[in-house]
Amino acid sequence: MSFSSTFQEIIASSSVISTQRLLSFRVPTVLCWTLLSLLLLGCSNYARNYTPPTLKDGAIRARNLLTVAQRRTFDGIYLEAMRQKYLGNADAAFDLLDRALMINPNDADALFQQGMLLLQSVGYSDSVLRLRGERQLQLAHQLSPSNKHYREMLGNYWTQAKRYERALRLYEQVAADDPTEDNLKMLEVLQERTSNWDAALQTLDRIALLEGYSNELIAKKTKILEMQNRISEAATMLREWSETNNGDNYPRVLLANLYLRNGYLERGREIIDDIAASDAHNEWVPMLRLIYYRIKDDAVSYDKTLGAIASDTLMPIEQKVQTFREAAAWLQEGKYDKEKIFQHAVVAMNQREAGGVMGEWLVGFLQDFKFPEDRLAVPALAIFRANPNDERAIMELIRDAVRREDAEQLDTISKRGRELHPENALFYYFGTLAARNKDDAARARAILEAGVKNMSPTTDSAVASQIYYMLGDAYMDKKLLKRAFAAYDSSIVKDPDNVHALNNYAYFLTTHGIQLRRAIKLAQRATEIEPHNPSYLDTYAWALYKAGKYAEAKGVIDSMWVAFALPDQEIQPDADYYDRAGDIYFKAGAKKEALRMWKEALQLTSDRKLQRKLRAKLKKMR
Repeated sequence: MSFSSTFQEIIASSSVISTQRLLSFRVPTVLCWTLLSLLLLGCSNYARNYTPPTLKDGAIRARNLLTVAQRRTFDGIYLEAMRQKYLGNADAAFDLLDRALMINPNDADALFQQGMLLLQSVGYSDSVLRLRGERQLQLAHQLSPSNKHYREMLGNYWTQAKRYERALRLYEQVAADDPTEDNLKMLEVLQERTSNWDAALQTLDRIALLEGYSNELIAKKTKILEMQNRISEAATMLREWSETNNGDNYPRVLLANLYLRNGYLERGREIIDDIAASDAHNEWVPMLRLIYYRIKDDAVSYDKTLGAIASDTLMPIEQKVQTFREAAAWLQEGKYDKEKIFQHAVVAMNQREAGGVMGEWLVGFLQDFKFPEDRLAVPALAIFRANPNDERAIMELIRDAVRREDAEQLDTISKRGRELHPENALFYYFGTLAARNKDDAARARAILEAGVKNMSPTTDSAVASQIYYMLGDAYMDKKLLKRAFAAYDSSIVKDPDNVHALNNYAYFLTTHGIQLRRAIKLAQRATEIEPHNPSYLDTYAWALYKAGKYAEAKGVIDSMWVAFALPDQEIQPDADYYDRAGDIYFKAGAKKEALRMWKEALQLTSDRKLQRKLRAKLKKMR
């Protein structure tokens, strides 16, 4: 075989090998490109159909971390907490929610419910607990930002707390999610509170899209434009609105008020006169005239107009009250007479169906401007006539009757109070005073027994003590000792420092020779409370005397005479004081003092029985 033939064979064989290798290389390559193209086609279809997963609220993620057993335990505790809440057991509900939050500290519902319980229970009084409640509401909202209820409740809380910036941020989202009329109105209020005037105007326009423009919306826009000192724009808007609502004078009223408030007095007066010419009974005209006269410092015309408003039977009572509020504001500037306001207010109050509302305003006016307390009876009577159930009016009329010593009114009003408010112990107290004043002991006792029957754990302890003490006296008058002593015991339980009960109980125990040690303690306590009361010192000395402690009794009776000698002492000694003092001095060995006491008693008394007793004592001294 030659070299050339050998070479050709080698070339031929290598060609076959190369062709085979090429074929073996191309098959996988084609398959790869085919698979890659299919993969890309599938990815493109997947991309078109892909929906990103929804991001779960933090509360849901937190719950998903719990075991099934933990979830069941949590749910049971939470449901029981809600049951206790709706039963009114707030403390139990709070404790159960604490247990639930130990299992899942990031449960939005539990945090929200416990936060609301905290805020409802402490209000604004406890800063630490209040802050905890606030944080829990905020955390609940952060954990569950899609919960509209949490957002709205937190916004309402910030509004009540007067943290308007925070409330505004939340209500912007509330109104965006649910642009109802109520939500938009709340948003507009918050924008006003935070001085976002342009935003407030835009919100009013959004409200108008829902319900159309109204006098109320126009008035709000006028107020905001005035706050921005855009008087010309406000005036133009009011004129256009007036033309749109031909026949309605209210837009012109707003325009006149705008001019008066911003120094355009004569323009305002012209509009007022024009309204009065077309509508003689327009209720706003007198109020606008008052503003005009006030700015002009015309007190005479102001007073005349206020009097006309007071006697106007057509003007709504709410507008009258507002008028008198503005008159009181002018009074604070020292430009008007409070007595004139009082007189005009009484006229307005006596108009038909005006007594209750006008009377309530007048009460506040009298208190704010430091009128004598007896003036309060005037509006109280008007309020009582308008609403005989008004407890405050009844109490004021009772105070007035006590001031004037009018037993008939005291009896009538306190009886009405007992009928309408049987739980109020004061009506039994004053009813008893009225019955006693009329010398009707049986009726007084019956009123007191009814008062005891209607007492509850919430009855004021001082008033309850007084009722029991007076009932004890009433039973003593009937010589019902057991009932009397039980009543005195109840009185002292209710108020251990009721000096009347302490003194009278001690006196009656002493005079009957019963429980003298206790009588001494009761009398001693009375003298500690009122050390310069001669009557209490007399009782204390007499209890010591009856217990055979003559030297101590003499020391106390000496203090009694010192108390009688005090310059501001209202109590004066009668024959009984001198008689008992004589007995005490006699047993203590001070016979000359005893003789002087009995002689003084004999001169003071006209009671024949006591006279005979005193003469017998003096005869033994000879």
